[in-house]
Amino acid sequence: MENESTENAPAVENISAAKFLQDVPPGEARELTKEAFKYDVRGYPSFRWPAIELYCANEKCGGFRFADPSVSTVDFSASKQEKYAWCDYSCRNCQSHLKLYGIAISSPPGRTLCGSALKIGECPLFGPHLPARVTELLGNDADYFLKGHRAESQGLGIAAFAYYRRVVENQRTHIFDEIISAAEHVGAEAAMIERPKYLRDHWRFQQSIDELKGSLPQILLIEGQNPLELLHPVLSDSIHDRSDEEALEIAAEIRLVLINLAERIALAKTQSDELKKAVEKLAARKAKRGEAKSKP
Repeated sequence: MENESTENAPAVENISAAKFLQDVPPGEARELTKEAFKYDVRGYPSFRWPAIELYCANEKCGGFRFADPSVSTVDFSASKQEKYAWCDYSCRNCQSHLKLYGIAISSPPGRTLCGSALKIGECPLFGPHLPARVTELLGNDADYFLKGHRAESQGLGIAAFAYYRRVVENQRTHIFDEIISAAEHVGAEAAMIERPKYLRDHWRFQQSIDELKGSLPQILLIEGQNPLELLHPVLSDSIHDRSDEEALEIAAEIRLVLINLAERIALAKTQSDELKKAVEKLAARKAKRGEAKSKP
């Protein structure tokens, strides 16, 4: 019975130690590549904590930077093949503390074989860095978005779908406000400002998508499509009609549309502000040249 269970177990992916720390959620195990371990003169293995890339929010950085471990290795002896280990990671650039990892390590049974690791946990919690523009779009529900992404990364499609759906439904009014603000920044025609204002106060996902047509300026369209039209059909359907696999696929699509919409709103505001400043500076230069010419 035990052999049958082993034969039916899914194959474990063989990955680098850096990829394991960066991309694998807590509670999951992976076989690590041989490069994750080194051997001393006695032939005893050591797990090597790798340098990894993490997002550093320090004002000196404000982006992804290499992070270095506070300890270099986890050493094994002949009598100890499994160990629990903890390690802090700090930004290589500004030295800010970024992450604490807890793992359980099993040493390789031989030089030509691979060891394995189980991620016990990490702090801050596992999940992608959420750009400020996305936080602004999602408001108080940004944490639900992160929970949805964690569920998605673990293959929990229905959970991810439910989290993302809740974010959009809770933040519907705020999303419309951000769209209206972006439309005003780019000087959209009155209809593209007044229509979203009306829909903000009256629209629900159960309504016809025909009401959304032509309601957004070009800069907010995703591949020529109104993002609200893209979200409408999947968010208006019942989650009970979806398989976990289908829900997982749709959840990923919702996440990408929301992130892209946030980026386009931020771009619209930034571009319009930059253009306004450029026009003001050019107008000032023109006025200055006119004054110079008028002098005798």
